[in-house]
Order: sequence, then structure tokens, then C-alpha cells
Amino acid sequence: MKQLDNNLEQRLRKRIFDLSEILSRELGMSESDINGLVKDSEPKHTYIKETSTQNTGGNVMVDFVELKNGNVIGISDDCVVLYKSKDWWAGATESKALYFDEIGD
Repeated sequence: MKQLDNNLEQRLRKRIFDLSEILSRELGMSESDINGLVKDSEPKHTYIKETSTQNTGGNVMVDFVELKNGNVIGISDDCVVLYKSKDWWAGATESKALYFDEIGD
């Protein structure tokens, strides 16, 4: 990572301090809430873009993990399914399933 020159670093720290003051004074945010904003904006995973849960019909709940490359992993209580894209719902994507009962003990 490139080193900031001293002047730029001081100006940046001042702006962060000013923003923290505004969030605290105007919105009543605590220091930990303000620090949490910065942490929440940092990438959490290397490969995962987002996760969601959907009822796929018949009250079958499936957790979906969308990867940054566009592939999707579907996880239910009996299998894991790999999809080439988010278009799985329309049947417009290839998939492969691995059933837990086929793995053995």
C-alpha cells in the first residue's frame, strides 16, 4: 500500500474527525456505531458476494451463496447444488447436485 504524505494524512484525519463529530452530534451515534460503519464497509470475504435464503416452493428453504465470479451455491438440508449463475430459478443455468446421503458416514 502506498504511504500517504504527512500533509494528506493530517487532512484526511481532520475530515474523518469532522464526520465523526457530525454523526455523533446530529444523529446521536456512539463511537462504536461510527467505528462499525467503517468495519461494515470493508470486504468480509474473498469469494462471497452475498448470501440469501429463499423458499423454493413446498416450504423448502434454501440458503444461497452468490460468489463474486457469478457462480451460486444452493444449500438445503439434504444437498448442495452448484449453479453457473443466478439464473438458476428460470432454469437457464447448468447445475450439479451433491446429496448428503450419497456421501456416507
